[in-house]
Parts: sequence; structure tokens; C-alpha cells
Amino acid sequence: EPPFINAIIKNFDNGEIENAHKNKRWKYEMFAGSSVEQVIEGEIKDEFENEVFIKEKYKYLRYFVILDSDKTHLNMINNTVLKKIEFLERNGVNYHVLLKREKENYMPEKNLRNKNDSYFNCYLKKIKDTADRQRDFFDIEKGFNNKNKSDKVWKDK
Repeated sequence: EPPFINAIIKNFDNGEIENAHKNKRWKYEMFAGSSVEQVIEGEIKDEFENEVFIKEKYKYLRYFVILDSDKTHLNMINNTVLKKIEFLERNGVNYHVLLKREKENYMPEKNLRNKNDSYFNCYLKKIKDTADRQRDFFDIEKGFNNKNKSDKVWKDK
């Protein structure tokens, strides 16, 4: 499992999640946010075709999906994420949407420090100068690419 999931389990589990994982009652699946619908629809189609499954197929799913908010600022409404939420709710899938833009935005600043990395040094300088919560919505993975308003604001600071 990726470190992000392990950190969540380590900090919030009372032992039941870890025990269930050791006993193979759950497994971690990684799919890019854009493919969550295809993965779940495929699971419904491939795994529950047998006639012994008499209920609606989605009732057999045991997923918990963690979605990036993909927000570029705190009050942004992301229609792509809203569509995913509608799909998950329609199929009875439990989910959580991260408050911050992506899981990378939860990394402690000390983990980003690298004297030889000008990109992260620039990022760290910019977040140090930022008093508001905007740093939670910076695209750490793609950086100052000027492809969206959030990154343009960061680059111009």
C-alpha cells in the first residue's frame, strides 16, 4: 500500500482495519481519479454476473474511495469531482473527498526540503510567503506550469 494510505491507517485505526487487511478482507486498489467509474462498473459487470447475486449489483460492492478535491482554491466547486460523487452515491459507494487539492498537499514541509532541487526550493519560498490556505491548493506534482489560474497566481507572487 502507498505511504498515504498507511499513514491514514496508522493515525486513525483502532486495530480493526489493520487486522482486516492482514486477514485479506480488504485490499488496496489504485486507479486514477478519472477512471474510478470505469473500474467500479467493470467490477459490477465482471464479478457479479452470476445468478446467485439476486440483489442490485452495486449492493455487493465494498469500496471506499478517496478522491482528490482537485481544487485550485478553498471555495472552488469542482464539477468533475461532483460528477464522480454523484456516480459513487448512485452506486452506494462510500467515499471521502480530500479538503486539499491532492494527497501530496498533506506532506509535511520538511519532506519537501532538498537543497539541490530548485523547483521545491521555489515552492517552499512561495508557501512561506503565503499566509492564507492557498498553499493547500498548489499543484505540487505539476508545479508552476501556468496551465491553470492557481499556478499563474503562484508564479506571479
